[in-house]
Amino acid sequence: MTVTPYATEVDVEAVWSAYGIALRIEDEDDNIPNDLYLNDCLVRATCDINFYLLSRYTSDVIRSSTWVVKICASLASCYLGRRRGNGCPESLTAECQDAVEKLKLILSGSMNLILDDGIAPPKHDDRPLVTNPTIDLWWNRTKIRRIPETSTGGTPPTSTTDWPARSWPYDASGGMGGPVFP
Repeated sequence: MTVTPYATEVDVEAVWSAYGIALRIEDEDDNIPNDLYLNDCLVRATCDINFYLLSRYTSDVIRSSTWVVKICASLASCYLGRRRGNGCPESLTAECQDAVEKLKLILSGSMNLILDDGIAPPKHDDRPLVTNPTIDLWWNRTKIRRIPETSTGGTPPTSTTDWPARSWPYDASGGMGGPVFP
């Protein structure tokens, strides 16, 4: 499965500049295309972000967040800076650490992912499902029924195993109980 990075080379250039990126990816003694190094850093940053966010949000929602694009570019820039064993600037390292702390808070549920137009919708509806049951005495076999007026959630599935209804307390012939078939 291929991973489509959340950020692009242009986003990383906003952190390092085109010349800064060129200094960090150009190796004279290899035959590997230079954009492969940058793409590897972007994919690695995207996978790190997915580790924290995919359990709560869909990838389309994550991709639409400007904040996620910015931290993906920052993480990729940090990985790019450390690619050959070099150090990363302290300001960029602090920014990445701050972003990872926020990602941890989002993963724990203490914080929500913010989109440009508000809070991101979660992958799953976390509202509790409440059902108010009642015992239906109009059936030969006691059944637990849902009261739709005071319950939340979708419509209940229809059951094909219901026992025929009985008239209460006497059936049509005047006798006690017994099923009355339509």
